[in-house]
Amino acid sequence: MIIVNSGKSDIPRLMDAETMDSLEKAIAKEKKGGSILCLGGDYPTPSGCRLSDELLAKTQKKQLKLYVEYADSCGRLEFGEPVQPPYSRFCISSRAFGKSLPMLRILVPHSCWAKPVNADVSPLMVLARVAGYRKAVFGLPKETLPILFSHPDYPNVLVATSGLSHFVRGRYAPEADWLALWNWILKWLGADERILHCDTQVHPSFNAKEKLPADSGMTAFQRNREWFRNYMIGSTNTVYEGFTSGIDEEGNQRMGTHARGDCTGEVLPVFAYGWKHDHNPKDKQLTLGILKNLFGHSLGDSYLLCDDKTHPCYGMLRFYDNLDAFYGDDNLRSAMGCILASEWIGTDLYDEQILRCLLSVLRTTGPLGFRETALRYPAHFADGKNWDYFRDNPTVNLRAHSQGWMWAGFIMAWRATGHAPFLQKAKLGIKAYMKKFSDEVTWTNGLAQEIARMLLPLAMLVEVENTKANRALLRKCFQQLEPLFDHGGVRELLGKREHAMYPAPDSNEKYGVTEAPLIQENGDPCCDLLYTTNYAFPGLHEAALATGNPKYAAAADKMADFLARIQSTSKSHPELDGLWFRGFDTKLWEYFGSSADTGWSAWCVETGWTNSWIPLTFALRNERKTMLSCVTPNRFASILPGLLEEMSIVHPLVLKETKRQFKAPGAE
Repeated sequence: MIIVNSGKSDIPRLMDAETMDSLEKAIAKEKKGGSILCLGGDYPTPSGCRLSDELLAKTQKKQLKLYVEYADSCGRLEFGEPVQPPYSRFCISSRAFGKSLPMLRILVPHSCWAKPVNADVSPLMVLARVAGYRKAVFGLPKETLPILFSHPDYPNVLVATSGLSHFVRGRYAPEADWLALWNWILKWLGADERILHCDTQVHPSFNAKEKLPADSGMTAFQRNREWFRNYMIGSTNTVYEGFTSGIDEEGNQRMGTHARGDCTGEVLPVFAYGWKHDHNPKDKQLTLGILKNLFGHSLGDSYLLCDDKTHPCYGMLRFYDNLDAFYGDDNLRSAMGCILASEWIGTDLYDEQILRCLLSVLRTTGPLGFRETALRYPAHFADGKNWDYFRDNPTVNLRAHSQGWMWAGFIMAWRATGHAPFLQKAKLGIKAYMKKFSDEVTWTNGLAQEIARMLLPLAMLVEVENTKANRALLRKCFQQLEPLFDHGGVRELLGKREHAMYPAPDSNEKYGVTEAPLIQENGDPCCDLLYTTNYAFPGLHEAALATGNPKYAAAADKMADFLARIQSTSKSHPELDGLWFRGFDTKLWEYFGSSADTGWSAWCVETGWTNSWIPLTFALRNERKTMLSCVTPNRFASILPGLLEEMSIVHPLVLKETKRQFKAPGAE
């Protein structure tokens, strides 16, 4: 076998074959009945390779098998300029591959470029916009682009219109399916050897069965902290959002550099505990720098904190620095992170700002313990509605996605202040929600996440009021989650479609147009580390210590084991080493999922939400303490009266124009 135009293709590195720089020379040299791979070595740059009928006839005469990739022409076949249709994936369109790649199997070629062909062919694989997890559940759409097919005039020539041989460099998924495809191509070419494995660019730290080191939890914490230090903190102590889910031809992901109010506060305990654990002064300095960046000064329209006393969202943090959306749960998670960080580095410099943030969410939470998911300025304050309207309006929002950790934050705020309304509203909301749990509640992009997010507030409620009724509510939540445990993670679950905000797409056309689950149907073996498992982990830890229940402790231990295993490791992409991606398939044992979500699909990396509460829980496990017990009782008591008076004033509402209005994925 001879390889031509190898360039950056992965195949030459994975098998022993001669390489040449000329197809003509390769045809002349290869023995009769041999094979040649003419690869798209500079993909996605067109190779300029043009195979004439005369050249193809020579291969036929010599009985050579020829694989041609990403050429400009091949006999009478002409290929157009490369195109990149949005939300398209490869789909098997033939039974030629047998059981290894059945009909309608989906393969993911990240950032795929393909060349349209000018003739009707019978494709083995096509590029198409298809809904599904690993199978196109609604079949193929009318519009498809041939990707792999036998040449209609030369049966000894196999043609690919995209860079299939770049599957390692481009981090194509799933790995097993790409190996199966290339094993089939090599078998078709007549090769004796097979590609049995490949040097995956980014992969889990451990497989599902190998023994973990005794210190795997703290090792995972330390690695994640180093990742933060090296890649996620800007020069002005800005916390970057993470990495978007798109992967380019080199296997790179674009960094999300917008500042977010929730992410910024959530990551603080990672550095603060680093200081507490090993007294590295960089961690304390960084914690103080980020706190100052978040709360300590105003940069006007470019900053996260709303510091205008007359503004109805005074004291809250914006979703993005350029988006005036004020989420209750986002603000509370950020405040929780700030409290824990302040405790661990021993500072009270920003206690007033943290408490004001807590009170601003409390005063916009209704009398039943529920809050609007987000207050958008100025839209939510039309018709003279001020913050007191939301305090007095009997809102019911049966959505733990936006309420659960707000209630947990209220319980933490009560411990830090002794202010009864924090605990009262948390209890009202929790108990009203649990009466409807889980058949009648709203689910966002999965029902499992709604269950998982209730563990922490229920565990904290048991900590402050250890009653039989509260323990029963926690047990009810755990029992609904328990059947979903898979290798220690939480397998995703879809609820009743009529209760969904963002269900799985119900047609090919709806794939990739809105937020969506990582699975297409129940049974798909995927764990979501952006919305579910990441919140279940601290909840299980809190529940185990709050109750002493060995079942909770065993589940928390198993989840810690799972998360230590699937933490990423990479030599070729150090910026992706030591983190957790959103989607993980427990059967494939790799990062994978249905990327129907328009902004945050399977390969996204979030600094807050995911890479915050996971390492924090490893830290809490090392301390053998609950999150709530790390907070000094009545920490804010001395500053509470003055802030209560300040936050009770209803200033005249003067709506102002804002330049911050734009839509962003994840900010419904």
